[in-house]
Amino acid sequence: MRLTWPVRCTAAATGSLPLTKPIGGSVGNGAVKYGRFKLLGIQPWQKCSLEVPHRKLVPQTVMFHGRSLGPRPLIILDHTTHDLADAVNAAEKYEPMLSELSWDYGAVYIPLQIKNADISTDLIEQSCRTVCAVMDALDVHWTHFLTYSYGALVGARMMKFRGYPHRIGTLVSLDTPLVARNILRNDEQRNDIAKAEQDVNVPERDLSFAKETLNTSLEETLPCPHSADDALYRDYLFDSSKLFSRGGLVRSDERYVSVRHLAEVRHPLQIIVPSANALSDAAAHSEVFAIRRPSVVKSCQRHGDLFTEGAAKEVANVLGTWLRRFEPDWFIAKRYEQSAEEMQKLMTRPAQSNMQPSTKIDGEPRKKREKKKSQG
Repeated sequence: MRLTWPVRCTAAATGSLPLTKPIGGSVGNGAVKYGRFKLLGIQPWQKCSLEVPHRKLVPQTVMFHGRSLGPRPLIILDHTTHDLADAVNAAEKYEPMLSELSWDYGAVYIPLQIKNADISTDLIEQSCRTVCAVMDALDVHWTHFLTYSYGALVGARMMKFRGYPHRIGTLVSLDTPLVARNILRNDEQRNDIAKAEQDVNVPERDLSFAKETLNTSLEETLPCPHSADDALYRDYLFDSSKLFSRGGLVRSDERYVSVRHLAEVRHPLQIIVPSANALSDAAAHSEVFAIRRPSVVKSCQRHGDLFTEGAAKEVANVLGTWLRRFEPDWFIAKRYEQSAEEMQKLMTRPAQSNMQPSTKIDGEPRKKREKKKSQG
């Protein structure tokens, strides 16, 4: 049995949420075509369950989609936003696919607001704490994540570090690269150079050539899916002046996640990509995360098509299939239905074997035994 509870919508302290503009036009006499996001009112008593330092981490503009929320709502981590209006506009692009999604537990959009990229602050770590604070306020112990752009990097950090891995059940990335082929190639080359430096049999000339080759082909910033995160990717997360040292021989991923740690992730992870012109290198991700194959949306020819109305149903089907595959309640319900069907077949099967006269007596055919009696 699936448990859900009604959600109480409240207005933000700065006013009601401006969700009156329908997305994708309207149908009929002004009817909204898709379900809309609403403000999720987190009550003061819910924040009291949090530690005092974490209460301030709960953002004011948490939104939800659906009629009710269950124990495992779909958590959406998107690109960075600046204010309320920006968060509302960002959340709108998910409404078509969520309206087509068959998921009883609803969805929660957690804005990741970053105003100033302070070099003394671990921004991804701060975002991880914000996500966990919202989950604690909603009494969500673990759930499934749908991530995009900067939100996917936050999800990658949560899958590996500190007290976060148990909060994520599965993670879905909307064509957001978590790793790239050139990063894997250079990481392997750095390991080879480190081993060669300890090997006295490696000629100095060969070692110098390998170092020079690496220094002239340093990896660039990961492809950024959304323009709102361009500066964050370029100037903070993957700033080459902070990322590399010793002429590129050392890569420091303190602001993100290293390749070694990404390879240790054991969470179920899936990437949804368009049929052409994808930003994510499917082969590189399969190598690191052991993904059998990405989910390809055939109706999308480029990255931006993933959020269009035409692709909403296909994306929702892919997402729904993935969620149900790892949802305990759905799995238990399915097994219960299968067991009930099997039991019904056993109970309705004609029990004629015990009622029909046996053709054998003491292991011997009846006619043969009667013949022996007549002869005797």
